[in-house]
Amino acid sequence: QWPKRFAYLAIAVLFAGCGEASDTTADQFGQATAALGIGAMYSGAYQFDDCGGNANDVPNKVWGGDFCPPGVPAIRSGRILGPESRCGVNQYQCSSNAQLATFVFGGMYQYTDPCPPGTCFTGNTNNELTGAPSCPRGYTANWMGRVLQPEEGRGANQYVCTASASNTPMRWVFGGVYQRDDCGQVHVNNTFTGALSCPFGYTSHFYGRVKVSEGSQCGANQYVCIRQLF
Repeated sequence: QWPKRFAYLAIAVLFAGCGEASDTTADQFGQATAALGIGAMYSGAYQFDDCGGNANDVPNKVWGGDFCPPGVPAIRSGRILGPESRCGVNQYQCSSNAQLATFVFGGMYQYTDPCPPGTCFTGNTNNELTGAPSCPRGYTANWMGRVLQPEEGRGANQYVCTASASNTPMRWVFGGVYQRDDCGQVHVNNTFTGALSCPFGYTSHFYGRVKVSEGSQCGANQYVCIRQLF
């Protein structure tokens, strides 16, 4: 129980009051993220197309560059078929608990391209933290992926919700992403567990439906692991 109590106490100290959060030191936040463990620091996502040409590349919109921030590892989170290039695409998440948290995490969702009324049968994928394809209040939607919806062959955009750590209490902690292929050919394990699972204390949330790039090019479900603090 001690790590959890320490984490809550640390977060409460860091974010209590409107003016105190901006004065949080790196050492204080480092102690809090260490207590929270896996994924306490979240720094965005990006994807790269095998064929180049930027057809289905997506830069890291959270951090503001193409990759992860310096010192933050790139965690492979998906292997998909790009809707425009029809090439393979690798997806990555940027997360660690080793540095000062710059952004706090607020879930993921997928929004499918529009189509003529009566011709579409699949909808969008909700952010399970809001129950809709949206972000929690005070969070910003950041484009993180361009994927192919397998049942109808339409493109779709994926989004991750973040907020500034200096202004927003940490309500949820990111615990990795994994991808389960319908045909069992292109699974992508959660780096934090080495399996198609979430770390202990984290809950699995469905956020993406994609077409994989190898094998029979089946559909796959993508899941994000989230731990709720309060």
